[in-house]
Amino acid sequence: MLAVSFMIPIASCNKNKKTESSHSGKLIEEDMPWFETKTYQIDNGVDPDRKTQFIHSQLAGSDENNYIFFTQGNYEYPKDYDGEYESYLKLLIANVVVVDKKSGETKKIIDLLHSFDEGELPNGVVYLNGKITVNTGKFDAGTNRQIVREYQMDPLTGDVLSVTEEEPNKQASQLFIIGGYQIQVSINWNMDPPEGYLFVTDPSGNEKEIKIEDGNTYMFSVENIVPRGEDKAVVFLGANLGYDYFELDLKKGSLKKLNPAEFDWLDSYSISNMTGGSDGNIYSATPAGIYRIDLKNKTREEVFNYSWCLANRNSLANYSLGQISEDSFILYGEKYDPTPFASFANWSASAFEIIEFTKAGKNPHAGKRILELYSPSGNLDEAMCDALAKYNETNSKYFIEVTDRYSSGSSNLNSINSDDELSWSENERDAAISNRLSMDILSGDGPDMFLDISHIDRLNNSNYLIDLAPYAANLDPDKYFTNIIDNAKVDGKLYNLPLCFGISGIFTDGAYAGASGFGFTTAEYVDFLRGPLNGNDVISFGQPYYFACLFNASRNKFIKDGKADFSGPEFAAIAEYVKDNVPEKSLSWNEGGSSSFGSYGAGMFEYTKPAIYTTSKDFADYLITLQQLESGNAILGLPSLDGRGPVTVVSSSIAVSVQAYDKDACIEFVKLLMSDEIQKEYSLNGSFVLNREYFRTTGEEAVDYYNKTTVSSLFGGYFEKTPENRVKYTKEHIDVLENTILNCSSATTEDADINKVLVEEMPAYFSGQKTLDQVIRIAQDRVQKVLDERG
Repeated sequence: MLAVSFMIPIASCNKNKKTESSHSGKLIEEDMPWFETKTYQIDNGVDPDRKTQFIHSQLAGSDENNYIFFTQGNYEYPKDYDGEYESYLKLLIANVVVVDKKSGETKKIIDLLHSFDEGELPNGVVYLNGKITVNTGKFDAGTNRQIVREYQMDPLTGDVLSVTEEEPNKQASQLFIIGGYQIQVSINWNMDPPEGYLFVTDPSGNEKEIKIEDGNTYMFSVENIVPRGEDKAVVFLGANLGYDYFELDLKKGSLKKLNPAEFDWLDSYSISNMTGGSDGNIYSATPAGIYRIDLKNKTREEVFNYSWCLANRNSLANYSLGQISEDSFILYGEKYDPTPFASFANWSASAFEIIEFTKAGKNPHAGKRILELYSPSGNLDEAMCDALAKYNETNSKYFIEVTDRYSSGSSNLNSINSDDELSWSENERDAAISNRLSMDILSGDGPDMFLDISHIDRLNNSNYLIDLAPYAANLDPDKYFTNIIDNAKVDGKLYNLPLCFGISGIFTDGAYAGASGFGFTTAEYVDFLRGPLNGNDVISFGQPYYFACLFNASRNKFIKDGKADFSGPEFAAIAEYVKDNVPEKSLSWNEGGSSSFGSYGAGMFEYTKPAIYTTSKDFADYLITLQQLESGNAILGLPSLDGRGPVTVVSSSIAVSVQAYDKDACIEFVKLLMSDEIQKEYSLNGSFVLNREYFRTTGEEAVDYYNKTTVSSLFGGYFEKTPENRVKYTKEHIDVLENTILNCSSATTEDADINKVLVEEMPAYFSGQKTLDQVIRIAQDRVQKVLDERG
C-alpha cells in the first residue's frame, strides 16, 4: 500500500510569502551563477525491451564513492494476465542500484524480489554506515498477521548480513536520514483513523518507538522530515485538516506539536521536496529551480534557476533533488519520451538519469541583460523550452530567465473535499496573485513577460499589458483559427496572445441539443437533466459556484467596455435556473461527488455516460472523452437564455508588460512563439494550435494512433469497451471538432475578484432571503467598483 498526499498541480500563493526581487533588465556579470552539467545514463536493472506502467527511483543514500538508489514499479500488464502470484511477481520491479560516483557506471544491481522469502515484498530502503537496510512485509494467511522484517545487506555483494523480525506496526513505507539518525515511518491503515509511528535509531543502534499523536481526525501521510538544529527535526504531517507540524527530538525520542503559523509561508512543493544539504542547509526543488530554505527566518533564497544551464529544463522539473551544496548538486529521475497524442498512462520510462551540476567559473551570457518570464506553475512544456533555448542562444543582447516567484508550488488538497471548496481555493489563490502582480507591474518591479495568465482577468488592461493584436492582425482565417484570437480579446484589445487553446462544453449526442443546435436554453437543459441524464447533472457544483460557471460562459452579456449590467433577462434566466434546479452545495468527494475539473472526461470510470462536462485542450482529451460517451460526438454549450454554444479557453498564452525593460525584444520572443516552427512543435505534442493545417494533420495522425491503441492501456487498465462497442475514430471526428471550434464565438473568462462577489451575494437570492432585484443591485454595484478600481 502506498500512502499518498493528495495535491493538485496548480500554483499556490500565500499572503505571508515575500515576493523575490525582479531580475528584469539586470546585467549578467561573469561571476553570476551558471552551472555545467554532466549526464549519466544509469543501468537500473529495468528491462529496456519491456514497457513500464509505473517506475520510480529514490536515492536511498550515498557514501564517498557510491550512490545507492531504490528503483521500484511494474511492467505493463499483458493481455493474457491471469492474476496468479507468479505472474504478478514477474511484473514487479524492486532493485537496489549501486552507482559509482566518478564514472556513473552501475556497480551492482540487487533484485530484492528474489532476495527474500516467497511473498515477501520490500517497503522501504535506506543506506547508512556502509549497509543497506531493507524493510519488508508479508501477509501470513495461517496466522492472519503481517510479518515485518528488517534486513541488513552488503551493497557490493548483495549478501544478507542480518535479519530481524519486527512488530507488525513497524512496516515502514518511508525512511529518512537526519545526521546519524535513521527514522522509519510506519502508518497502520487497518485502524480508523490510521495510526502513525516513527522508529528512530541513533548512531549507536539504539531504537525508540514514537506514536504520532495528532488532534486531526485522519492522517494521510508524513510529507517530509527535515533537520531543525542539533539532534532535532521537523515532521510535516499531511492530514484531513491540512498540514500539522511537529518537532522531533531525536535524542529524547519525543514529539512536540508546533504552531502552524511558523510554516504558513511554505507551499506544498517546498514541504514535499525539502532535503538537507551536505553543507548543513535545507534545500527544496520547485518546478522553476532550487531554493535554500531558512525555517528559522522564514525565507527562501534562489540558488539555482533551471534557466542557468543548458540541460532540458522540462526534464529537470520532474527530477528529484539528491546530494546538494551551494556549488554542486545532483538531480535524478526517469526520463520519459512520450508518444505524440498519448495520455499520461501510456508513457513508459526510456532511461534513468543522473545529472551532476557544478558551478562554472564564468557565465557564458555575461554582458547580456535579463528579460524575466513569469510562469504561474513554473512548469514549461517542451515547445516553450525549445523556444527559450533558441532565443537565448541566438540573441546577443538579452537572456530570458523564467520565474515562478509569485506562485511557486501546489495547493494541498487534504483540507478540500468538494468541487465547491476547490473553486473557493482557486478564487482565493488567483485573487492574491493578481493583486501582487498588478502592484509590481505598476511599480516597475514585475516580470517583462507572462505565460498563461489569461485567466487573471484583472490584468487584461492597458495599465498592465500591451496590446498584441497588431502582431496577429494579418493571419489568414483560411489558415488559422482567427476566431480564437478574436475570442481572447477584451474590449477589442489582445492582452494575452493564445498559442494553444481548448474547447469547453458538454460532450454528448447532438440529438440532445436544444433548438439552437449548439446548446441549451435553461428550460431545455432542465428537460435534458430530467430525461437523458436521469437527474445526474454533469455540472457538479453547488449553487454559488454553478452560477459563477454559467456567468463566466456568458460573461460578454454582463460586462462590456468596463461596465457591469446584470439587469437583462440573461442574468435572471441563469439565476432562476440555478435556484430551482441546483443543490445548495456540491457533494463531497467522499460522498461520490464527481469533479467538474478533470480532463479525460472529468475522470476515469468503468462505464459510459450520456454526457460529460469537460474541457478538451488536445486530441487525447477529445478522442478519449468520446470513447466514454454512450453515443455521439457533439460539444454543446452550457445552459443559457439563448442556447449558446460551447466556448473556447486559452490553454497557453504569452503577454508582455507595459513596463517591460525592452518591449521590442519581448515582441521578438512573441513572434518566435507564433512561428511555424514552434506552432508545429506544439501541434506534434497533440495540442490544439492556431495553425489549421498543423491542427488537421495532427488530428488525423491522432485518429490513426488511437485506433491502434487499446482503451485500457490509455487508462492504465481502468476502462475498457468491448470491441463491438468501441468507437472507431474517423476523419469525421476531426471534421466535427474543427467545425465546432470555428463556430465558437466567445471564450469563458475567469475573474477571481468577480467570482468572489457572485459567490458571496447570490446565495441570498437562492435561499429566499432577498429578491433577485435586491441581489442584482448589490452584486452589480460591487462588481462595478472592482472594475473601476482597475482603471
